[in-house]
Amino acid sequence: MAKGEYAFNRRLRDVGARIDEIANEEARQADVNGPAARGELAAEKMGLIDQVDEILNRLEEINRAR
Repeated sequence: MAKGEYAFNRRLRDVGARIDEIANEEARQADVNGPAARGELAAEKMGLIDQVDEILNRLEEINRAR
C-alpha cells in the first residue's frame, strides 16, 4: 500500500468514526427530541458522507492506475 493510500484510509476511518458518533447521538436523542434528533447534525453528516465518496473515488483511481 502506498503512503497516499494510508492517508486516505486513515481519513476514511476518522470520517467513519465521526459519522458513527453523529448517528449514535441522533439515536440517543430520539426519545427526548434533542438537537441531533431534530436534524441539527444532518448537514455535517452529509458533508462527511460526501468526503467518504470522494476518498473512495480517489482510492479507486489509485487502484486502477496499478
